[in-house]
Amino acid sequence: MITLTLQGKHHQIKSEFHQQKITSLQKIHSIFSLCHGNISNFALKNDQSKYRNLNYDENGICHQAQQKRTQIP
Repeated sequence: MITLTLQGKHHQIKSEFHQQKITSLQKIHSIFSLCHGNISNFALKNDQSKYRNLNYDENGICHQAQQKRTQIP
């Protein structure tokens, strides 16, 4: 009896949370509509400039391009 009650409450809470998650994701477009395309263009230009500045003449030397993300030199 208690198990059935707990399972019923679990399903009720889970369905309420699922509905909240869906409705909150529907509002994301309105948040990012003003900067659509600007972030990606900025990131592309930034990455291209960093790529051009790397020195590829020295073979076998890590240029620390991945160190910030992976923490591995």
